[in-house]
Amino acid sequence: MSTNNNQQDNIEKGIHIFQKSVYFIILLLLAVLTSYLIYHYTKTLFLRLCDGKAEVITIPEIKEATIIGVSGVLAIVLCLELLETIYSSYKEKDHTIQISKILLIAIVASVRHIFEIDYMHAQPLNAIAAGLGLLMVTGCYYLYKRASKSNE
Repeated sequence: MSTNNNQQDNIEKGIHIFQKSVYFIILLLLAVLTSYLIYHYTKTLFLRLCDGKAEVITIPEIKEATIIGVSGVLAIVLCLELLETIYSSYKEKDHTIQISKILLIAIVASVRHIFEIDYMHAQPLNAIAAGLGLLMVTGCYYLYKRASKSNE
């Protein structure tokens, strides 16, 4: 019986090491992606300022610059939130994923997607689907929070 327990312990240790390795690789990839996004958006901003393109003349150009800027910030926030969530799972022994954080990340990602839709050229069904996706994720977050409050 002790041999069986030793084998089970070895399997659990192996799975734990594998999970830690995967989390570590994901953390590295997200750190590289976040660094690249910060570099890219900073470089783009400074190039526009240095080229004299920072003077936006028309309302559509202001709108486009704002959408690009907000989208870039949201992309960086998404990466940072994913880094934090995965790092907290990496530190924990039982590797629990925090559903509320994942749902919040999905909400931010949905909002970012809605910002990037070109409503003048997009299919109406695509815009409706993006809005419904945001409503569904927001509804899931609300139901999750409501259920967790009732359990406390």
